[in-house]
Amino acid sequence: MSDKVRRVFSDMSANYDKTNRFFSLGTMPLWRREAAKEAMLDKPRYRALDIGTGTGELAFDICREAAQGGKNVAITGIDFSRNMVDLARKKASAKKLAARFEFGDALSLKYGKCSFDLVVSALVVKSVDSQDAFARESYRVLRKGGKMVILEMIRPKGLLNRLLINAYWRSVVRMGFVGNSDAYHTLKRSVDGFDWKGFTVKLKRSGFRNVAGKVLFSGAAILITATK
Repeated sequence: MSDKVRRVFSDMSANYDKTNRFFSLGTMPLWRREAAKEAMLDKPRYRALDIGTGTGELAFDICREAAQGGKNVAITGIDFSRNMVDLARKKASAKKLAARFEFGDALSLKYGKCSFDLVVSALVVKSVDSQDAFARESYRVLRKGGKMVILEMIRPKGLLNRLLINAYWRSVVRMGFVGNSDAYHTLKRSVDGFDWKGFTVKLKRSGFRNVAGKVLFSGAAILITATK
């Protein structure tokens, strides 16, 4: 990851959850819940990796969903921001959830080949320096038959929808709800520039099969799934 992106996300760690909530018009918990349901595998025990875990919210949702379904998931969340990792560990302790959090780079994973049954990621792919490297590393650490689940924000269809959302985002920034304008501009550029269909092509090129995308709720998010 570039130093600039690393710095922006580290600086916004204290406001990260609040920023995502405002930028998603309050629907982020619904998006994560949908991703967590999609992340349930047809086996009683499995290992999962949450790439770019942030403060751990998707990992926690997967832990809860697995427990409700009578499954045992050993999930590890990694992030390139030590501030995010520290916050995730504190939250895991407070919530009494058995999720591990470690410092790591999405484009150079420190885990061996075929280490996980499931790879998930939320709001990360649009910001990485190389989506091809992200796809290759995710494929490498997945076991054969393993599953990938990606949750991302996208530009909603329709000019009016985009104008309304942009006006809402600007008002949120002016009122100081997201901490600083650098976070706003970085996130907005990454959302506007994210070509999710192009990313699915990169996944297929890396070897993934059954690649599919499902637009969620407000039309401002995409859930991408694939198998190895």
